[in-house]
Amino acid sequence: MKTDTIDYIIYRLKENPYGNNKREQLKPLLYTLDKSGLESLRYELEESCGFDGWLLDVDDSIYMQTRKDIDYLLFCINRLLVPVEPEKPHRNESIETLLKLYKDKKSKRVSESKTKLQERYEQQAFSVQRRILDAFLDGPKSDRAWAYKKLLATWDIHFESRIQALWESLHEERCRWIIVKHMSEEYLMQHPETWGMQSSNPYYDDIYAYKHVCLRLAHRPDFTIDSSRLKRHEYYEVIAKTGGRVEGKEMLAYIFSYIHANITSMHQSFSGIDTTKSLISLSALELRLYWMGLMKMSDEMIYLYGWTKEFQDEFSKRRNERELTQKEESELYLNTLEERIPQEYMCGCHEWLDDTGTFAYTPTPMKEAEPPLEYDKPPLHEAPFTEPTIDKETGIEILSSENPIFATMVKKLDLK
Repeated sequence: MKTDTIDYIIYRLKENPYGNNKREQLKPLLYTLDKSGLESLRYELEESCGFDGWLLDVDDSIYMQTRKDIDYLLFCINRLLVPVEPEKPHRNESIETLLKLYKDKKSKRVSESKTKLQERYEQQAFSVQRRILDAFLDGPKSDRAWAYKKLLATWDIHFESRIQALWESLHEERCRWIIVKHMSEEYLMQHPETWGMQSSNPYYDDIYAYKHVCLRLAHRPDFTIDSSRLKRHEYYEVIAKTGGRVEGKEMLAYIFSYIHANITSMHQSFSGIDTTKSLISLSALELRLYWMGLMKMSDEMIYLYGWTKEFQDEFSKRRNERELTQKEESELYLNTLEERIPQEYMCGCHEWLDDTGTFAYTPTPMKEAEPPLEYDKPPLHEAPFTEPTIDKETGIEILSSENPIFATMVKKLDLK
């Protein structure tokens, strides 16, 4: 009977023309075979796929499907011969147990317990999270880095003395970020070494950290900002957010140089300039307009918007005069931009770039900070703008309707 069943299965696999659902018809026959019968059938099927097997003689029209059927039956036979054990119910070990395993370097489960503690950290009570962080702060450098990251996002005064001790003994970069962001102003003033540390990571470099130090301490009369340690855009951000002031003409020169540098970079890139977008939509330009808003430079902002609209109109007029390739259109855009930037600002677009194409600029010393949101009206320029301007209220209304971010900024800063 066993031999008859095996022969029948082999016969059906060789059958031509090929029938539908052959594998589903043959699968129930496997349950009629005992262990030796299944092993014999497995041997026969494996041999059929060899160099001398009968599968090579099967008609080409059913070869691939027959091979899939054989593989499927072999899979089913193996499952019957070696049943899969039912999965054991998962039972979490207690946090107390995991902490013991993590701290015991001889437990041979340090790495496993570490991973489980990290995975379950967010679901734990606040007091349990403290215990996990305490254990990791006593661990190796990579584990301390994980704990620093958690504390940077969700500070807990409980760890103040621990963080201070770790900083003073190890001077680790991620620990410094907690010092800069969360330690008291008095501690920052007493430990200027926290303001800067060389690092190969561009996201944790000296200059970027010093910006945050300035944002925290600029209001203190005993703190002096070293502008040489700030990048140009960080300098203006610190001024705007701490109540400092710059001349409107200086800020416009910076904005025009930023626009020119971005457009030039786009022109030199493989993709070229996207001439369909407004200059106001340039990456990060809206952020710089926000800084101007904080400094109450409404006249300069309205002028800038009027200038960009006139530039766009002029470019569109020239582009429609004849058919242009993408390269020609990109060149026309850049040429029109350079022609339209007022000469008093155009010179700065080149003078403030060094040989590497990056800004080489030493900002003017920052004036003494004033309490935020208590501004005097920006000083008038010595000479009127060279380009025509539009009415202030009309300009604000037009810009607000076209730019939701500017509209929100106008509302928050009450520029109308």
